[in-house]
Amino acid sequence: MIIKYIKLYCPPILFKYLKLLIIKFTYAEWEYIEKGWGYKSNNLKGWNLKLIVELQLNKWADFTKRVEAPQNLAVNHESNNYKDLDLISQNLILSFSYACFVASQKKSNLKILDWGGGIGHYGYIAKSILPEINVEYFCYDLDAFGKAAQEVMPDMHFSADPSSFLNETLDLVIASSSLWYDQYWEATLEKFLTNNTNYIYITRMVFVEKCESFVAIQRPYSMGYKTEYLCWILNKNYFISVLEKLGFSLQREFYFGPATDIYRAPEQGKIWGFLFKRVSLVSV
Repeated sequence: MIIKYIKLYCPPILFKYLKLLIIKFTYAEWEYIEKGWGYKSNNLKGWNLKLIVELQLNKWADFTKRVEAPQNLAVNHESNNYKDLDLISQNLILSFSYACFVASQKKSNLKILDWGGGIGHYGYIAKSILPEINVEYFCYDLDAFGKAAQEVMPDMHFSADPSSFLNETLDLVIASSSLWYDQYWEATLEKFLTNNTNYIYITRMVFVEKCESFVAIQRPYSMGYKTEYLCWILNKNYFISVLEKLGFSLQREFYFGPATDIYRAPEQGKIWGFLFKRVSLVSV
């Protein structure tokens, strides 16, 4: 977070050296991990933490007020200050809204599965932007989120068991900043993208275009999360090819801007989102 503000006011050449100096005596918020998923640390506590749930729950009332019409949608649900206007987050929400509209064409009912949906932020947004459509919201996430999710949105279908949703006919599956935390993401996609899925929207992830996929570590202390976690930084073209093999066609790309620099990374990435449509059936 310190680096972010220094970059705003510092000449590029000086910023480069100041950044390295700050990282040397503190930590890199994002860092390339050469060992990949074999990296070990006592700080790798992941997402299944009560503290993260409590932070999201404490901000829920303010978040819902911020996304109600006619308010603007320039809000990041993980921010510590909802008064800040966040252009990237507004673009993320509007792109999600586009995916919802596409998936809900000629329908009065929209069934959404949010893969890694936390306590249900996207579910609330969907209901807010589609007041005339019955949104049936399914959410998969870790055990720690279950009770809080049902508390804030009692009509949602929450489960920490991914197999709970395999028999549902889904109009839209969304995975926002969740799939890249899965070491075996390809197998996971193959499992939950059954032939009952019409559209999938994968978003809020960092992709590279020249080098191969690699692993990075994120230290989200600035958001109040006292944890660290590994994630994939995927090659964009390879990622798209995996979805195509699963019977999906890319309908639209969404560009959200350059990602935060990843210390020592072979290539710096960009934040992308992708909307895919089912075009063929595959053996499952």
